[in-house]
Amino acid sequence: MEAYIKWHESKDVDLGDFGVRIKDFIARCQGLNITPKGGTKSISNSSVVENVQAEMFLKSRFSCRRYLPLKVDDRLLSRVIEIAQRTPSQCNRQSGRIHYYSNPEDISKLLRLQGGAEGFRESVHNLFVISSEISAWSGFKARSQAYVDGALLAMQVLNACQALGLGACPLNLAVSNKRELAICKAGNISTGERLIVMIAFGFPEPVDLVVARSERMPVSDLLIKH
Repeated sequence: MEAYIKWHESKDVDLGDFGVRIKDFIARCQGLNITPKGGTKSISNSSVVENVQAEMFLKSRFSCRRYLPLKVDDRLLSRVIEIAQRTPSQCNRQSGRIHYYSNPEDISKLLRLQGGAEGFRESVHNLFVISSEISAWSGFKARSQAYVDGALLAMQVLNACQALGLGACPLNLAVSNKRELAICKAGNISTGERLIVMIAFGFPEPVDLVVARSERMPVSDLLIKH
């Protein structure tokens, strides 16, 4: 709100009574020693220019299915989540949630319910379940937004893992409502959350990994110019 006031003042725009009420509110907050946690930030031009290294990194992402039998420590886990915090969300609702599991029994139970990781389930020692709080949304117009925001969060988590030297593999959750409720129960997840995806991750085996390579559709098919 302070930035809103300053911007209009710089343009010689009189906000009238509305501006007075905003200033009164800001003054009340200051009187109560309320420190704002949001606001604005300045982005230097160097942050938005072409970054070849970043482009190469984004193109290098792969799905890893071979991990060392090690738990990811809290410090590294926090770094992954700090990167994930930067994920955009509609109206900054931040409805996404990241559930983490390292107990072998919990992971095995969850992956059996997921059903698509049987080929490497026993090598997974760290698991995320990405979800989205449906209480953040209202009305039929927002019926798909939980999945949109949850998917954005999941992609940021995948990139964060690879940026920090961790391998990761997304595991789909295209399951029935009954199976989703069973996963929520097994993972102690609130039924007020929609499940988006599971992510197996951890320290890759120190070998020359051989991973699946899928052909990508041509740019001309992916991009539809109007």
